[in-house]
Amino acid sequence: MSNYAIVENGVVINIIEWDGAEEFESPSGQDVVIIPDDVIAGIGYTYSVGDFIAPAEIVQSKTELIAIANQNKSVLLQQVNNVTAIWQTQLALGIITDTDKSTLTTWMKYAQVVSAIDTSTAPNIAWPNSPVE
Repeated sequence: MSNYAIVENGVVINIIEWDGAEEFESPSGQDVVIIPDDVIAGIGYTYSVGDFIAPAEIVQSKTELIAIANQNKSVLLQQVNNVTAIWQTQLALGIITDTDKSTLTTWMKYAQVVSAIDTSTAPNIAWPNSPVE
């Protein structure tokens, strides 16, 4: 088995894993370079004169990290709402079972923990596991 990198303007745009069962034919009009077994290469790597170079790590600003944390927090709270909506209605109507009430309580305690998260500490946030994990 061989791995090939499709390179466009010095950047790897795709990786092909070839089983060797048939003769390899490179995609038309594209530069294809075999990736030696002892070399790590992936999409986004640069290629120059036989060398694959990993892309630079993207550094996010504190503002971006806080925005991502706020978005994650919103998604988790929306998940709670989606899971618990029926139970909340049943509770309000007085028709909830004891088992569902217990499960609802577990989810509401989880929502309290998520709501209390200070996203200004991003990326150093210990996100709680949801009750389904």
